[in-house]
Amino acid sequence: MRLIGKLLHWLPAIAWASTLYSLSSRSAVPDIPSWFSAHDKVTHAIAFGLLASLIQFALLRAHRLRFLPAACIAWLLTTAYGGLDELHQRFTPGRVSDIADWIADMTGAALALAILALLAYSYRRITPRTTPPITSDCRGRMN
Repeated sequence: MRLIGKLLHWLPAIAWASTLYSLSSRSAVPDIPSWFSAHDKVTHAIAFGLLASLIQFALLRAHRLRFLPAACIAWLLTTAYGGLDELHQRFTPGRVSDIADWIADMTGAALALAILALLAYSYRRITPRTTPPITSDCRGRMN
């Protein structure tokens, strides 16, 4: 695959990672509603779950990896990026670095990749993997 084609597959993951970096660079965070106390952790899980999914897509398409190795690499890259994001927030005025946020990042990535694995497994079970073999009758005619 050509380099530009590979980059196009990586573009959504790079764009989302850039968005996350931009959001974590802000000093002021939006107010969290009091009725939803777990909002921060759920937001982290969803954001990094999406990042893991986009990275896995890029690995599957651009590098033609098999599903499980792509999922493992996507989880590792997302976990590393989440750790770097928390380290970055430590040096951002008005932000706090929290290991619980990093755990939420890792959990969200794992859950998203597990959901994708279940969907892929279900899809493979309901669709035939190969076309049926071509057979011939006793006179040599193809069916």
